[in-house]
Amino acid sequence: TGVQTCALPISAAGTAVTVSLNASSLPQFSADGTKAVWTVNNGSNWTLNMANSDGTSRVTVMSGTGAGAQHPTFSPNGVFIAFDYNSDIYVINSSSTGKTISDASRLTTSSGFGNGATQPQYIAATKIAYIGNQPGSACNTYNGIFLKDTTVAGNGSLLPNSCNDSPNRTYPLNFDVSPDGQWIVYRGAATN
Repeated sequence: TGVQTCALPISAAGTAVTVSLNASSLPQFSADGTKAVWTVNNGSNWTLNMANSDGTSRVTVMSGTGAGAQHPTFSPNGVFIAFDYNSDIYVINSSSTGKTISDASRLTTSSGFGNGATQPQYIAATKIAYIGNQPGSACNTYNGIFLKDTTVAGNGSLLPNSCNDSPNRTYPLNFDVSPDGQWIVYRGAATN
């Protein structure tokens, strides 16, 4: 049982590989295309997993109980994996195995503030973007897109125009970063 995940080669000469990952999140490739990372949440337990792109050499990077890790993504050089857990963004070394959440570095401190921080994506080796609901920002009630330097303490800064704090608010639901890290596009929703 579980969700089937297919790795499909782009070239016509390649052969599709079907791998049962039981993934709770869409697997994400490393920038060089050699690895994939995903989460499995099955109620009271969760795992953050990594494997070669064809599903071989599967390892459990981390595991835990309770609310699961979500939205894992590789750093551009593949050395780190960022993910969200319990309304915050964490990072762990991709060469880790058998770790727990206490082994990961917590990058944001937003627990208890609405939707907190979710959907991290690397922009550069030490910079991530994420959707967040952070106290003291223009998006105190609604989500906005934040930029965070992973080498500096704090939650990062709100990306201008990613949260319209007017009576007809627009806020991001999900987003993507251009390959060169210069643009962010998001799909939003309006409240009125």
